[in-house]
Amino acid sequence: MNVLKLVPTENSARSPRPSQDFADFWAGWPRRVAKRDAEKAWSKLRPQEKAAALEALPKHVEYWNASGREREHIPHPATWLNGARWDDEIELPKPKAARANQDAQTAAPGWMASWAGMDAMARQLQIDTARLGESPQAYKARILQAIHDRDRVRKVG
Repeated sequence: MNVLKLVPTENSARSPRPSQDFADFWAGWPRRVAKRDAEKAWSKLRPQEKAAALEALPKHVEYWNASGREREHIPHPATWLNGARWDDEIELPKPKAARANQDAQTAAPGWMASWAGMDAMARQLQIDTARLGESPQAYKARILQAIHDRDRVRKVG
């Protein structure tokens, strides 16, 4: 007589403990909240989806860290799993050296680099030079507003 023996599977709701794959996923998640919901979402995944999620997780964590994402803005693990977010296209921010080079190419005009440059621009625009106690940011903002006003008048006139 053949007897069919039933063995609980990884996706079984009666499984006594979560699979090792889920434990690995949970251990790698930077914001561990709503574990029961995450386990439920995990149990709904097919094996190839679980593998894809585990493979994508380190890159997503690296992206969140590199982009300076606040902890509360990292999705809940169940949300990430239910949304198949492991398939999201993400681009890691450029390293600081590359960003500095790019920033230098798109930097503000040279007059903003020094007090002398800002004073020269202020005189050219015929506005007051730096006021006593005025911060560099406030001075730049005042000069930029004068440039904006000048350009607006030129367009109208």
